[in-house]
Amino acid sequence: MFHGHVLIHQIGGAAQAAMLLIGPDTAFGSLSPENEPDQQDACWQVRFTDRPSGEVLAAVPIVLDGSDAELLWRLVDGLADAIPCTWRYWGRPFPECDAHPHPALVRMHLADDGEPIGVELRCPHDDHLVAAVTA
Repeated sequence: MFHGHVLIHQIGGAAQAAMLLIGPDTAFGSLSPENEPDQQDACWQVRFTDRPSGEVLAAVPIVLDGSDAELLWRLVDGLADAIPCTWRYWGRPFPECDAHPHPALVRMHLADDGEPIGVELRCPHDDHLVAAVTA
């Protein structure tokens, strides 16, 4: 049996790490699936909001069927699609490349043994590492 508090802990760690990419005055919350919220393969939704206005910046659907690193990748990849369309980032790349005016690519960060351990943000121009994010 999969326990709800384990799900909340897994979502919370990944969402906290992903939220740091958006910036200050951001909050997150998760909505459990309407049907059978304790099942691992049920679809959850993580909402990232602007604290001052309460506006939802992104609502990312996720399934908790993998590692913490895979969950983090799903959240950051979902944010990369949603955040550039918000008023806060309108006309700006997200996630930002540190050397060029384009968004960084979201890639899985792998350990030497090939095990996923987090997310890498890489420059699409020269493939340099912009940032590594772990939950």
